[in-house]
Amino acid sequence: MKRNNESLKSTLSKLDELIYEADNVITDCQIREDYLRMKGNPSCLFPSPREIFFRYNTRKKLTELNKEIVTMHQKLRAFVGPITEQSRSDHISSRWTSHVFDQTLIVELSEDTRKIKEWILSHSESLHLVGIVGMGGLGKTTIVQKIYNDRQVNVRFQKKVWVSVSQTYDDLSMMKGILKQLNADDSGTDKRDLLNRIRVALSHKSYLIVMDDVWSFDDGWWDRISSGLPKFKEHNSCIIITSRNEDVVKRMGATESRIHRPRLLDDEESWSLFCKVAFLSTKGKCNTQLEEVGREIVRKCHGLPLAIKTTGGMLSSKPQSLGEWTRICENFREKLVSDCVSNISVMASLQLSYDELPSHLKQCILCFSIYPGDHEIEAEHLVRWWVGEGLVRGDDTETATYVAFNYLSELVSRCLVEAVQRSNFDGRVYSCKMPDMVRDMTILVAEDKMFCNFDRGRLIATVNSRHLGVTKETTFQSLAGNSKLRALLLTTTNSTGFNRKIALAEIKTLRVLDLSCVKLDNIWLLDLWQWITSLMQLAYLNLRDVANLEEIPGSVRKLRGLQILVLRECKELKRLPTSITTLPRLAILDVRGCPSFSCLPQGLSGLSHLKVDSRYRVRQQQKLVTLVRSWH
Repeated sequence: MKRNNESLKSTLSKLDELIYEADNVITDCQIREDYLRMKGNPSCLFPSPREIFFRYNTRKKLTELNKEIVTMHQKLRAFVGPITEQSRSDHISSRWTSHVFDQTLIVELSEDTRKIKEWILSHSESLHLVGIVGMGGLGKTTIVQKIYNDRQVNVRFQKKVWVSVSQTYDDLSMMKGILKQLNADDSGTDKRDLLNRIRVALSHKSYLIVMDDVWSFDDGWWDRISSGLPKFKEHNSCIIITSRNEDVVKRMGATESRIHRPRLLDDEESWSLFCKVAFLSTKGKCNTQLEEVGREIVRKCHGLPLAIKTTGGMLSSKPQSLGEWTRICENFREKLVSDCVSNISVMASLQLSYDELPSHLKQCILCFSIYPGDHEIEAEHLVRWWVGEGLVRGDDTETATYVAFNYLSELVSRCLVEAVQRSNFDGRVYSCKMPDMVRDMTILVAEDKMFCNFDRGRLIATVNSRHLGVTKETTFQSLAGNSKLRALLLTTTNSTGFNRKIALAEIKTLRVLDLSCVKLDNIWLLDLWQWITSLMQLAYLNLRDVANLEEIPGSVRKLRGLQILVLRECKELKRLPTSITTLPRLAILDVRGCPSFSCLPQGLSGLSHLKVDSRYRVRQQQKLVTLVRSWH
């Protein structure tokens, strides 16, 4: 059995490779066809020698792919039986719909919040530390969110600060984040100066600081930050720390009597939570026919709130039929049947939520794996990545961007993604992040699917990398020989130099390139643009808030596959080349917040798919006129 599983896994991995290769060939054909059509020279009429050569190479690639697909089909028949009409109909599900809901209201942890509120409201120390400790998914952050937003707590403390620490902490960023929340000056990099500003902003005030998701006490970061916190007897302040590691909380100063350990939910609490999520459309009222199998599913979540919520979110999208729920119940991994609670069983319950996702969401959710833990992601960046890589497609009635935002909302409603900011008007998500345990599961799946590569949970660049999130620790030399990389995104501010000798310069397969907030150096600017304009399949280029970017070179015309170009908040950007009007697939041009930018080049209106997102000035008859234009 184990040998068969390994053989199937290897076969499916090769099938993924074939799909990627076929997609590359099809994309090349589509880009070329769009370009020729724009020139008014359809490829079917009088093909040039270059066109004939392109067709010859394409035919050769497709012939090889077809041979490999036939071989793959024969191998897969050994694992998959014949598909009957009955088995096909058993998997047809109804259209998925859901109400927008506030996830922080789902878990009623009144016992926990009441206990901790008593601790922080009744203490008399100048600075009181409270710890909340437990495994991922127990609801530690949810408990603190309830306290942080409590009316009595808001009255009690004059200042409040929330710091998300996570595994990739940086005390300089934390100090700046604290100052920003205190509406104080956060400029500069001198830590002593920043700490002094924190002390001044909090002096003679009662304050509450939450240090959420602390993983480590190494290198003395907490000692440095805590030394800047004022301690006045007349102003009783409090720090709440959440962590999976009890030793970390104690070393930070919390005493045993002030450490709270959230418990697992009992059977009735688990069932109550599950019903609120799984039967959201009926306000938590369970279908009596499903109660027995539903309770069995809930028991396999072992009282862990996150596992219950994600499982309930998944089932809310399924038909409320006994057969479907029984199938899902039987589909839980064998390790879920054991009585013990372990990370393995939690991963299995979360894995099931991934397995039950519709195919169009599976690739989308894997994109979260490249971001650091507890990283707040701009929804606009995320959906543009999905569109650029072709994970989302529009049609005659809905644009790809509109569909992508709906996909994101669906992931939020399934409790797999947390909405950090969203519109009060229509519920649209502005920023989001992924819960820790869900991210851990996503990393396991992403590595198994060869979506990206990890070393002990840390994203790394390798010769087989397909997607890469770049941090300050990323080294590009290990990309040497890579011919698979499709997306490269800066997930932290970076000013690393670029030249034609580094391994990254040899990569030609990118569909998505996000260099937002990078600082350009004129020394390597020419090399960078030569590399970018060699990316023939590049569909999404993000240069938002790039320092020292004054103009886009005319060679941008080579990017015939470019669909999205983001130049937002480029302070020094002055002009765009007229050659940009020759990009047949350009659909989004974002030049908002570019104060030095004067006007758009003539001819953009000839691009039928283009939407220009901007507020810019056009000189006309000696007058400056502010315009907002949009082409669809």
